[in-house]
Amino acid sequence: GEWQVKSWVVVPQDFELLLPKGTTLHFSSSAGLLARGPVTIKGTKDQPVVLEGKISLTREGYWQGIVVLNSKHPSHWSHVQIKNTKGIENNDWIVNAGVTFYKSDVYLKHVTFSGNRSEDALNIVRSTFDLKEVDIKNAISDGFDADFSNGAVTGGMFKNLGHAGGGDGIDVSGTRVIIADTQFFNIADKAISVGE
Repeated sequence: GEWQVKSWVVVPQDFELLLPKGTTLHFSSSAGLLARGPVTIKGTKDQPVVLEGKISLTREGYWQGIVVLNSKHPSHWSHVQIKNTKGIENNDWIVNAGVTFYKSDVYLKHVTFSGNRSEDALNIVRSTFDLKEVDIKNAISDGFDADFSNGAVTGGMFKNLGHAGGGDGIDVSGTRVIIADTQFFNIADKAISVGE
């Protein structure tokens, strides 16, 4: 169903969060999702899962985003829309990405990230990943940042990135990645950055 999320959703170690098709979560600006286990999102083409900020008359509808930490099992997402993340600022904890997977393997298929206002729309660190038909668009900085990880990007589109002062489509450091059939449009800095 459709839900208003007014505070942080925290998934304990080794528990799995499952979001079925047709789910829409509207997060308040101070809320986000922290998981220490796998996040499984099973949207379909006709009934995608949408995670977005809560829009009001006085706010633009940005929210903190998602962090998956040290999950022993991989996360699988299909037909998901992640909209208007701004990164995490919760007391002294700051994460400069809209969605982060840290030591947590992830498989994304038909996922769209749009409207991110932090350093990275998607950041994967020390993990294995497989991105198929993943679109990242309209972000103020980098689209996808992979650090010390291994994986593949197949298909998908990176569009309108880095308009706030430079940003790359795909930025990798210490990472082995295969990129195939992926399109890049209107990238402020580099489509693919492997300088590190």
